[in-house]
Amino acid sequence: MGESEDAAERPGHVSDLVEGRTLRSLIAEQGPLPVPQAVQLAREIADGLAEAHARGILHCGLEASKVMVTLEGRAKILGFGLPDTGALSPEQVQGLPPDARSDLFSLGSLLYEILTGKAPFRGETPAVTRARILGHQPPPLPEVRIEASWELSLLVEKLLEKNPQRRPESAARVAETLAVLASTLHPPANGAPPPHGGEQRLLTVLCCGMVGFDEASGKVRSLELESVPDAMDVLLGLAREVCGRFSGRLGTVLEDRLWLYFGHPQAREDDVERAVGAARELVARSAEIGPGLAVRVAVHTGPVLFVNRSGHEQLLAGATLDTATEIQNAAPVRAVVVSAASRPFIEHTFATEPLLTVQVPGSAEPIPVYRVLTEAPP
Repeated sequence: MGESEDAAERPGHVSDLVEGRTLRSLIAEQGPLPVPQAVQLAREIADGLAEAHARGILHCGLEASKVMVTLEGRAKILGFGLPDTGALSPEQVQGLPPDARSDLFSLGSLLYEILTGKAPFRGETPAVTRARILGHQPPPLPEVRIEASWELSLLVEKLLEKNPQRRPESAARVAETLAVLASTLHPPANGAPPPHGGEQRLLTVLCCGMVGFDEASGKVRSLELESVPDAMDVLLGLAREVCGRFSGRLGTVLEDRLWLYFGHPQAREDDVERAVGAARELVARSAEIGPGLAVRVAVHTGPVLFVNRSGHEQLLAGATLDTATEIQNAAPVRAVVVSAASRPFIEHTFATEPLLTVQVPGSAEPIPVYRVLTEAPP
């Protein structure tokens, strides 16, 4: 069957000649998809949305029945402009005009369904579905799917924010984050069978967050949303530079913050020293992100679990990443702070001073935090 010239130009349009099946039928037959496959399909869908949004086209109803998985395993988007109750964003349910971030909410809902086998908001009737879209918070991914990493869970949570201003700023950014997550999901070398269970290791995490800052008063202020995308592009570029210089690894990038890993995939004795060196360079060059902006940077070392699922190694670092993030939230502007767990690894290299304690959810005792001052004298 042929297709119109108009339809042929639509990003993600699939003609009848493309063979495959919808994600909905694939999930019905196989159940939740393997995490690596789900991440890769979501990345391709995000890429398709990014292309459409760049041309001023919204989907307005992305869901599992409107994504075709080809015989080659690639995702193709169907049904642009054909909304469905189960795929609406909260603002669409309220009768507000949709924008690109409305499609991101639907992408988050779709990714949740791919990973768990259940659409997070679909109810028995359209009215129930609409009510759930407005008020229901689905369980965090790791509670439903143990293979789902903290970083993936955080991305889905950001996509499913009820307030569109709190979602990632673009489909292109989401695709980039998914590409980073996909790079951590490696099949075993030489076709060797994966070991069962998991292995616990230490990981050092650098969390860098961007904040608004008034130079005259020296006070933190709210970020101006229009400045965030360009500033994050600069910060991401700096992060990649310091990763190269200090042998770190870029983790997740979300809205106004990012995480770098030291000690993955291979641990080294100087992981914390390199993380602190990278943190200091980020602070030193933070003026490059733009006027009225500053960074907070924290370094924390903690246990993570590497597990093998379906032939792929995954990093489960929930508590360690949570702690690094909470410390970063409490850090002074343009300072580098380290947790008590990281400090012993740098005491012969950097001078530090006690700064504060941070109460991390799930931790019985507050965590001491130290400010990194200067390089220690020889």
